[in-house]
Amino acid sequence: MQANWLLTLAAWFMAVNAIAHVVAYVVSGFAVPALILLAAAPLYAGLSYCLLRQWRWAAYLTFLIVLIGSIVAMANTGGGLAPSWIMWSIFWLDIVVATILCIRLWAPKGAVAAH
Repeated sequence: MQANWLLTLAAWFMAVNAIAHVVAYVVSGFAVPALILLAAAPLYAGLSYCLLRQWRWAAYLTFLIVLIGSIVAMANTGGGLAPSWIMWSIFWLDIVVATILCIRLWAPKGAVAAH
């Protein structure tokens, strides 16, 4: 099975996103409401691992989770859970991952060449 570079790229962005969730919890001053960010970090890290393994089912699941995550991040950019700059970072990381996975999962056959 040939490795798919788009899933690998999405996996690395998911890993950065997992780190961003931990950073968001820290910069929130370890606030109790921000614990949800800390809880999401292992989920994002696990999905990153699954994408590195090139598991297609994980790509579909990740796509749905980052869409939900982007909505939650956008809703909290006004300083709800953590400072807005880190929430915007998480939002844009989610959007990048969703875009990469959308291209990979729904592009016509042969449109995205594997390297």
